[in-house]
Amino acid sequence: MVEKYLVSAFAAVLTAIVMAVISFWVLKREGITAEKKNTFLWIAGAVIYIAAAFLFEYYGYSLWKKVRYDVLFCALPVLSLTDRKDRRIPNRFLVILVILRLFILAGEIISYPLLWTDFLAHALGGAAGSFLLMMAAWFLSRKKIGLGDVKLLTVMGFYLGFSLNYIILFLSLIFAALWGVWNVWRKKMDVKDTVAFAPFITAGLFTALILGL
Repeated sequence: MVEKYLVSAFAAVLTAIVMAVISFWVLKREGITAEKKNTFLWIAGAVIYIAAAFLFEYYGYSLWKKVRYDVLFCALPVLSLTDRKDRRIPNRFLVILVILRLFILAGEIISYPLLWTDFLAHALGGAAGSFLLMMAAWFLSRKKIGLGDVKLLTVMGFYLGFSLNYIILFLSLIFAALWGVWNVWRKKMDVKDTVAFAPFITAGLFTALILGL
């Protein structure tokens, strides 16, 4: 039992190191730096990340499933930063996430060859379903939803499948609505103002995965 948790922790730390290198490179290329006042938030995020890694082992997830979740846990806070500061989600980061997912998908198929059709259906179906759903939302919202959010949730569907991604989107909308109502009530923003959506997607992701949904 202890060995399984150690393996899970090692995989989480290795994933975090790889994602930290990728994130640093992307942020440098995009000319974005993290503010020093957010140091506490980054430390808190690291603690949550390690706790989540142990929770994933407790939930009995496979190694590759834990890696998929770990990658998103590392990537989403960085994308939240870029979206909040510059209102954009770097395409190069999304491309890297897609490439990493292909490697993970290959690992899943090699580890469980009899389930290769299930893995492909889960990944491709999740991406396609999420893309169609977000494009419909983009159109119905009269383009108030950014195309960056559409692409981000499509990539997340590639990782998580459609069902879980739909739950995360639902939670994200709830968090965004609560934040908007709170700030309108405090007169910090107007009802017509727009906010970066990636931070709320991150909150939805963390909530869903930590609760084991």
